[in-house]
Amino acid sequence: MGETSAAVRPLRPPRHPVNTAYLAEVGEDSHTAAPAAVRWLREHGEGHAADLVEISGVASSLMTLQRFSDLERFAATMAQRHHNGAPTLRYFALGMQGYAAQYQGGHEEAARFFGAAEEETELPAGTYRVIQAVQARLTFQGGDRVAGYRLLRDNIEVLLDSDYTDVTRMVAVEFITMMAATDHLVHAAQVLPYLDTTGDFGVLVRAQLLADITRRIDAAASTHELHASFSDARSALTYMRDVLTTLSDAPDTSF
Repeated sequence: MGETSAAVRPLRPPRHPVNTAYLAEVGEDSHTAAPAAVRWLREHGEGHAADLVEISGVASSLMTLQRFSDLERFAATMAQRHHNGAPTLRYFALGMQGYAAQYQGGHEEAARFFGAAEEETELPAGTYRVIQAVQARLTFQGGDRVAGYRLLRDNIEVLLDSDYTDVTRMVAVEFITMMAATDHLVHAAQVLPYLDTTGDFGVLVRAQLLADITRRIDAAASTHELHASFSDARSALTYMRDVLTTLSDAPDTSF
């Protein structure tokens, strides 16, 4: 049998825009694919699903691509749209405004947005409050170190109990920041390599948020022989929880 003519060869149907967005890597791929998925969902009456794709696809890609000014504008529009709407979506929008400000060096503005997210939104029971890790660090920086340790530890306990480990990378940033501030560089150094397993996010936070801490760790003789061996996010969370538990009970401990 001869080869099938190109004129009669069956055409491969185009991939559905929602599937394309779902399968896209966060970054350039998702930034390209997500808007088409959002449009399709809105055109077909799936407004809530479209909002979720805006967060997981559009906003996440802007952060990964370090387009923080664009993220700031996008999140502000979304926060306004949901001012009297779904509290979870407003919570995430305010949180994204906070992260956009933080990555641009606006730490006081970031704290204001994070605070608004926690104080102005009443989330449904069982909703994971991703910004609580940031609130733990803000409490710590406000002078109540033990309360900060306990807030972050309790946040980790929720993640371990629910087996929701997708946000481990964000918890790790706050843990490293708190450990470095109290000269527990060994613990910061143990967790820092975990961020290197998180792709573009790890590159971003090393450059934007943890550059000074990374230099301190590299310069500290006590961290040179460390070899972190976290096999997965859960093991990293377990390590951070155990350290925070010890420090919560004895904040002056050197170990």
